[in-house]
Amino acid sequence: MMQIDRGGQCTGLLQFIDPATERTTLDLLWRREMSIKPPSNLPRWIEVETAEGPRQAIAFTANHDSPFYVGDLGPQETVRRLSRACGHLGSGAQYLYETVAALAGHGIEDPYLWNLQDLVARAIESRFPGALAEAATSAY
Repeated sequence: MMQIDRGGQCTGLLQFIDPATERTTLDLLWRREMSIKPPSNLPRWIEVETAEGPRQAIAFTANHDSPFYVGDLGPQETVRRLSRACGHLGSGAQYLYETVAALAGHGIEDPYLWNLQDLVARAIESRFPGALAEAATSAY
């Protein structure tokens, strides 16, 4: 899982919820983001800058009091964990790739995440030669 931690800033996407499906959408989002007990995320209202001016948004931020919070693991340990981790919604590597690809699809290029994605892919390939080529040619 990737979380927003304190300090700094980032470029991201502001997603709007259709008022007709607001309750259902927020219920699903809450279940996905707040399913671990105690929660590793803390929902917070934050102010975000948009082309139309500042807006209020809900962000799920890192909970430093959670026993699951690990802080800065360093690049090697981060790559090791992401290349091996898998949960009920998929692998850490897949989540990272889909995040990077989705951001790129919206014109957002994060050099840190792209580099991390490349390192994770290389770590998987070194453990399972040919795995990435096979995954690229197979349908989900």
